[in-house]
Amino acid sequence: MSKINVTWDKQDEELNEQKYGISLSDASAVFNDSDALITPDPDSSDSDAFVILGFVRKLKKFIVCQYRMIDEDTAKLTSARKAEKSEVKWYEVEWQ
Repeated sequence: MSKINVTWDKQDEELNEQKYGISLSDASAVFNDSDALITPDPDSSDSDAFVILGFVRKLKKFIVCQYRMIDEDTAKLTSARKAEKSEVKWYEVEWQ
């Protein structure tokens, strides 16, 4: 994965921390996982909306983030949460 600049709105970060207990700042490290899985966001009709699943070392957990590409090298995080067991299994199966 090439180097991506990651940004987010302060309000989105506050809401995410309240809802999921994860800051977007910490979650942005998911883009450092060279094995992260990226797929179009199934909950969005926007062609620039994606979901990334990867491991964040600082948090010691798998994280799922929704984001939109602002331009070719800038992603704007909109939410982040701990990955569900089925999502972690998908990650593990992909990289066996």
